[in-house]
Amino acid sequence: MAVPATAATQDLTAGTFAWPIKTSFMEHLAGPIAAGRWTTTDGATYKDNQLLFRVNVAETTLDADGNGTIVLDGSAHIVAYTGLGAGGSAGLDLTYSDLKLQVQGTKVELVGDYVLSGDPGDKGKQVDRDGDDDVLVTFTLDAPIAVGADVSAQDRPATAGAGLEGSLLRYKEGQILEGGDVDLVLDFADGKDAGVVEGHKSTGLAQASAQLGTLSSEDPSRGGIGILAGLIAGVVALVGTAVAGMPLVLDALKQAGIRL
Repeated sequence: MAVPATAATQDLTAGTFAWPIKTSFMEHLAGPIAAGRWTTTDGATYKDNQLLFRVNVAETTLDADGNGTIVLDGSAHIVAYTGLGAGGSAGLDLTYSDLKLQVQGTKVELVGDYVLSGDPGDKGKQVDRDGDDDVLVTFTLDAPIAVGADVSAQDRPATAGAGLEGSLLRYKEGQILEGGDVDLVLDFADGKDAGVVEGHKSTGLAQASAQLGTLSSEDPSRGGIGILAGLIAGVVALVGTAVAGMPLVLDALKQAGIRL
């Protein structure tokens, strides 16, 4: 059931929230090793190394002080590491949904639901869990939202919440997420252009991941990347569908100086 907008938010015409989670991790998921694929619904999209969520204007409620709830449309589903989960399933199968931004002054929390299956934390153990209205990340604005005036908060440093720790098992609650800066744009009917969210530049991991996926161990002249590619290919071949394959693959990446 839709939540009626308050008088203070009736002039909100559009908005977008950009969430990269952590750029290096997103690039790795998109590379040939993880071979991850994002599926989005209801207006959410994946572009420029980040997830983009459209603001649901009708259900967003902000009071005259700018406090309240900004409701986001859509969900995001990632499947990666095919065959490395239990029984040959994916090593990572994760959905985020029912997302919203809880605003109190300059503090903003991204809150949502998640359903996880796999071993994203590289523990060698299958995990199946879910979360409901968990805090995924927090960030701050330069000033409280002045309802009626456009908001363009770009590159706001994000901190991991309990929901991100629970859903990915690799980032601790309270950890500052390097490469995880978020953007929030709100467009009110003030006759001005609020602008657009900005994309996240490549960290270089995407290129390294592509090299790892294409070079063979018979090409050792490329700074050891070919040898590492052969090692990873061998690990994957040995572990087959075992969940234990996930930490071995990620450990090989870490030894090469690639940390997600």
